[in-house]
Amino acid sequence: MFVLLLMLAFVSYEREEADGEIGDVVQGSCEGKGREDQGGKSAFFYILADGLSLRVSRSLDSKMVNGEYIFDKGDRIEVMERNGVWVKCRTVEGFEGWLKAVYKGDVCLSSVYGGSPPNWYMFGLEPSHKGGVDSGILPEGELAWKTPMGDMGLGNRFALVDGRLYVTSEGDAGYDDEGDGLYCVDSRTGNVIWQFSTYQEGRGDSDCHSGVAVVDGRCYFGCDDGYVYCVSAGDGRLIWEFKTGDMVISSTSVVEGRVYAGSWDDRLYCLSAADGELIWRFGIGEWDLSSPLVVKSRVFIGNFAGDIFCLFADDGGFAWRFKAEDWVRSSPCFYDEMVYVGSDDGNIYCLSIEDGSLIWKFETGGEVVSSPCVVADRVYVGSRDDHIYCLSSADGELIWKFKTGDDVLSSPCVVDERVYVGSEDDRLYCLSADSGKLIWEFETGDDVFSSPCVVGGRVYFGSWDGYLYCLK
Repeated sequence: MFVLLLMLAFVSYEREEADGEIGDVVQGSCEGKGREDQGGKSAFFYILADGLSLRVSRSLDSKMVNGEYIFDKGDRIEVMERNGVWVKCRTVEGFEGWLKAVYKGDVCLSSVYGGSPPNWYMFGLEPSHKGGVDSGILPEGELAWKTPMGDMGLGNRFALVDGRLYVTSEGDAGYDDEGDGLYCVDSRTGNVIWQFSTYQEGRGDSDCHSGVAVVDGRCYFGCDDGYVYCVSAGDGRLIWEFKTGDMVISSTSVVEGRVYAGSWDDRLYCLSAADGELIWRFGIGEWDLSSPLVVKSRVFIGNFAGDIFCLFADDGGFAWRFKAEDWVRSSPCFYDEMVYVGSDDGNIYCLSIEDGSLIWKFETGGEVVSSPCVVADRVYVGSRDDHIYCLSSADGELIWKFKTGDDVLSSPCVVDERVYVGSEDDRLYCLSADSGKLIWEFETGDDVFSSPCVVGGRVYFGSWDGYLYCLK
């Protein structure tokens, strides 16, 4: 397959709002600042989405210039798919690739890549709870859209796949008589595409607080009615459901055809992703809010008794247990053969993945409900002492801390050397990952318990004010 790579140089020009429809072509002048081998005399701008455009320079003799594919002046681009600021394009000759385009001041940078844009499959990005993927596009904290979602609460743990944002909610959001359940939202516009309602008469509480995982065209999530649900990511159609003994608030993880979910019936469940059949279950002894970490054929999860369990993913067999001094509501994170997790005892723990032995611990001034994110040898985590901490992953030494106006229960996301995290002071913060310096903040109408999702230069998060937000 021909891999389309278009790496266009920065081109300075006076920015103007482009008029037209997606796929239209408008002409602009580069004032001789384009690539020398392309003449640098003129450029064309293909309108893509949300004011973004692709600069296309004319190649006089060949489609290939220094190994890069260049669109001719007369070419048209068919927009096949859109995923946030990413657009899948195809030329009249059949060459295709994913493009992202962004303005930075009066400079336009555009690139086309083979492959596909980034996705955010479950809480923490993926089963290792990595918590971020670089995009090269830096959000500036401006509101792109906000959509009413009722009482979102704990359910602000998202998945974003192929341009669709999946989020659980509780309460009437205005889209259905019964608003509890899973929503599928267009990540570009904030418009609701479909809703799956978990309300069924006689089943009890149908509120949804669980985070959702989206894998292979299916959405997996839990509900306060005690069920784990699997629905179609395309249209929200129910595929299967599995009944546990109590509320399922823990976010689901899906790995190699298996769904892992904790329940308030004091058990961790492993189900078949195909049909919801029970593979194994393990009694963890106390209620569970912690979301399972699945990595290296092992499953890690905490409980309200202060235990952190390591189980074998194959059959649920016990591997080891570490005892903290209070509840473990934080979800474990894996990095460099270590497991990192917080506790209500105020500590952040680093444990050996092999035997659960303590490598180090760091004491904050409050409960650590926030789940750690570990990137480039640094641990980022919030505490109920109002601070966001950055620690060395090797020895737990403090690198920096940033004070917000209230408790930090939100789990940080680190993308492009920036830390995104919410606080109960009603704000979402963007900090320098290197220094902890404030870059920008965005104020909502209530607490931001939500763990943000950052994909393609946009930040998605929820607030207790009942809105789902998208910042650009």
